[in-house]
Amino acid sequence: VWRRQMTEEFGMISTFGGRTPSPAVDGDQLFLAGVSFGWGDNAGAQHRLFAFDKNTGQLNWTTGTGGIPTDAPQNTPVFTVIDNTRLVMFGAGDGNVACFQEDTGKRLWTFKASKRGLNASLLLDGDRFYVCASEDNLDTHVMGRVACVQFTDHDAKELWRIDGIEAGFPSPTLHGDRIYVMDNKGFCYAIDKIAGKVVWQKHCGTIGKAALVWADGKLLVPEANGRVWILRDEGQKADTLCKVELMEKRGREYVLYAGPAIANGRIYLQAATALYCIGERNPPAQPIFMAVPEKPVVPGPLAQIVVTPADVVLRPGEQVKLVATGYDAKGNLVGAQQAEWSVGKLALPAPPTTNPLIKPLRRETASEYQNPSFIACGFAPAQSGFAPAQSLFAALPLGSGLNQPGDSSTSKPSPRQIGNLLGYVDAQGVFTTAPGAFQGGGVYAKVGNVSGFARVRVLPPLPWKINFEDLPAGAPPLTWTGAGGKFAVRQMDENGQPNRVLVKLTNIPLYDRARTNFGTADMANYTIQADLKAAEIVIPPPDDSGPDVKPIHQLPDMGVIDSRYVLVLEGDDQKLQIHVWPPALPNNTNKTIAFPWKANTWHRMKLKVSQKERTALVQGKVWQADQNEPEKWTIELEDDLPLRCGNPGLFAFSLREIETYYDNLLVTENQP
Repeated sequence: VWRRQMTEEFGMISTFGGRTPSPAVDGDQLFLAGVSFGWGDNAGAQHRLFAFDKNTGQLNWTTGTGGIPTDAPQNTPVFTVIDNTRLVMFGAGDGNVACFQEDTGKRLWTFKASKRGLNASLLLDGDRFYVCASEDNLDTHVMGRVACVQFTDHDAKELWRIDGIEAGFPSPTLHGDRIYVMDNKGFCYAIDKIAGKVVWQKHCGTIGKAALVWADGKLLVPEANGRVWILRDEGQKADTLCKVELMEKRGREYVLYAGPAIANGRIYLQAATALYCIGERNPPAQPIFMAVPEKPVVPGPLAQIVVTPADVVLRPGEQVKLVATGYDAKGNLVGAQQAEWSVGKLALPAPPTTNPLIKPLRRETASEYQNPSFIACGFAPAQSGFAPAQSLFAALPLGSGLNQPGDSSTSKPSPRQIGNLLGYVDAQGVFTTAPGAFQGGGVYAKVGNVSGFARVRVLPPLPWKINFEDLPAGAPPLTWTGAGGKFAVRQMDENGQPNRVLVKLTNIPLYDRARTNFGTADMANYTIQADLKAAEIVIPPPDDSGPDVKPIHQLPDMGVIDSRYVLVLEGDDQKLQIHVWPPALPNNTNKTIAFPWKANTWHRMKLKVSQKERTALVQGKVWQADQNEPEKWTIELEDDLPLRCGNPGLFAFSLREIETYYDNLLVTENQP
C-alpha cells in the first residue's frame, strides 16, 4: 500500500548488530522511533519519533527527545490517555523516557533513566510506568536498574527504584500487584509494584532477551538460548510447570529473541528457524487488540498548528497541497484552519550543553577550522596538544546538536535561521516550487499568534554537479540526510589553491562508520562519480627490527553509493569491493578484487547500476583523478535479487581518526 525508506529519507540508523525499532499503531497513526540524522534543522543526532498516517504513509510530524543518543535502541512506543491528553511514550537512545502528545508531536516531558539507551519497552500501569535498564546509572557505579515512575501530562517523578538488576533487553510484564522482570543473565524477578521490593527470583537459563508474557494465570519466560519456561507464581516462590529447550541454534546468535504472542487461546512463538503455534486447532475468535479508550472532549482554544505532510521532497515546478490543522494546548483536535501562508527558513536549535560522545580534536585538525562560522559556535583551536573546544557544535552548525562539555557560565549559541527555499504558497496552502539548485526550508501556516510549518526540499533534475565551493564551511550540505555530525564542508589548500571539499569527521567514535545520502529513495538507472582521497597513519617499525621490516600504513575505507549498492576502496586490505547495502546481511551479495591504491591521492570512483528485467548490473571503475578514465569497468556484479532503486550517497569507515575527503560529485542518468 505504501512504503517509506527510513535511512534514505530521514537518516535513521541501526547499530550494534542491526537493532531496529518496532512500529506501533494507535488510531489512524503509525509510530516509529529511532536515532536519525535528517536534514537542515534536523541534521543533528536525535532519537526522533515519527508519526505517519497509517493509511497513506504521509508523515504527520516528527519530534526529537532533546538529548544526545549514545545508542540506537529497539523498544516499541506505548500509548495512554492522561487528563484528556492522548500520549505516546518510549525509551530513547539518550537514556531518556520521552512523552509526546500523540496528534501534535509536542514534547511534554523527559525522564532521565540511564546514561545509555533503553532497549526494553516501557510497562504502563495507569499513571505509572516501569522502566528497565542494564547500563550505567546516573548516580551510582552499580549497573542496571528497575524504576517506577509516576507521570502526568506535564511531568514525571520517580517513586521507587531497585539497583543492580541488569534488565536491559527483556521487556517486563504486569499481573495484579506484581511486575515480572527478566535480566540479561536469565534471572526472572517478581517485584511488588507498590513497595518496590523483590518477592522472589528464579534462574531461567543464561541470556535474557525476549519479553515476558502473562497468560492463563501463568508466566511465559523465553530465554535466548532456546529454553522456554512456564512458571506459576506461588506467592513467595515460583513453581516450574514446564520447561522446553528448542534445538535451533544452527550458528545463529540467539534461538529466541521475540517474546510469545497470545491470540484466541493460542501461543505463537517465533524462534530462529521456525514459528510455533500452540493451542486448539479451531479456537473461538477473541478480540486481540483494543486501542486506549478515549472520552469525547470539548477542545479548548487554538494553541497549536500541525502542517501536513510534515516533510516533502519536490522537483522544480511541482506543487504540494499543505493542510493546517489546529489543536488545543492538550493536543485535542480543534479542526482545519484557514491560515496565512508564507515561505521561510528553518530555525536551527541551539545545541545541548554537554556531549559525552565527542573527544577533543588534534591540534593539526583544529587549526584547519579558522572560519568565523566555526569559531562563532564556541570552538577555538588550541595552541598545543589537544583542542579544549568548549563547543564542538561548530563542526556542524547546521543542526548537529553536538558539543563538548564546557564552562556552564559561558554564553550558549543562539538559534539561527537556515534555508534557501524559493517558491510561492497561495491562500489555500498550495506550494509551488521555483527553479534553482538544491533548496531547503519551511512553509509556514499562521493563525493569530499560533503557527506551524512543513519542511520542504527541492531537488533539481539530473545531471547534478556538486563541488561544494558555494556551500558554507563547517557544515554538512543543507539538504543531505545522514550527514549531521559525520560530514562537513571544509576549506582546504590544494597545491597552493583554495578548494572546498566534503570531509568525513573523525571526532565522534560512534560515527566511525557512516554514510550520507542525497536525492530521493525512488531514483534508479543512474551513475554516480566522485573524487575521493584518504589520509593515512604510518606506524614505523620498532627500533630493534631488521631492515626487512617495513612501516605499517593504515588507511580508511571510502566509497560511493548507487541504488543501495556500494563501491568501496578498502584501505588496509588494498581491495575494491561492490556489496549490497548493508554488508552485514547473512546472504550478502558482494564482489571483491585486489586493488592497490595510495593515500593522499585523489581517486575517481564511478558506479553505475542498470536495471534489467530480472537482475541489476552493477559496474564500477576506479582510477587516479589526474589520469585518463579506463575504457573497461574495473569490477562488475550482476545481482539476481536486485535492489531496484535508492538515492546516491557517500560512505566512509575509519577506526583511527583518519579523514576521508570528497569532491567533484557527478550524478547522471544512464543512457539507453
